Amino acid sequence: MKQLLSSLAVFSLVAVAVPAVAQEAMPRMERAQASISEADFVARRTQALRAADANGDGQVSAEERLAQRQKMRTERMEARFTRLDTNADGQISREEFTADHAQMGHMSRTRGEGARHNARRMAGHGSHQRGEGRMQAMADRTVDIASVEQKARESFAQMDANRDGQLSAEERRAARQTMRESRRGERTARQPSPSMPVSE
Repeated sequence: MKQLLSSLAVFSLVAVAVPAVAQEAMPRMERAQASISEADFVARRTQALRAADANGDGQVSAEERLAQRQKMRTERMEARFTRLDTNADGQISREEFTADHAQMGHMSRTRGEGARHNARRMAGHGSHQRGEGRMQAMADRTVDIASVEQKARESFAQMDANRDGQLSAEERRAARQTMRESRRGERTARQPSPSMPVSE
């Protein structure tokens, strides 16, 4: 159990520290219900690291992660400019900006309640501060891709409850539930015990 939780925690740190490479286009619902093979499971957890490994030495340094983040940021900015520039004239007019802002505002309102709920939940438990600490710890060290692959295989083996070589949606949900319960237990353990009254 501890090994599974440790492996899942490593993957969450990698996801925070290294921007994810865009996956192949697939509807989110279809992706969520599809079974995942071990090869695909490992590949998904190392693809961002491999993209950041500029010199191909199997190690991702802090400098390579920084370069990858800057590259992804630039690509996002270029993609946003292209999306805003609806008439493709190389300039963003006030009308184009206003139309995009209105569309994004509608999408934010549609998804806003769930996002606000998640934000309140995370803020209540200090997850943001802990996440920043974990991110900084990852940023200060070199990541060995082979080690991450090995941890991914170990995690897959523990999550694959029926040993069929595939992770079903149910098995992935069970692993996430285990992780959530572990975090709740850790938060409870960190809470100070109520002071016992002192009898005179």
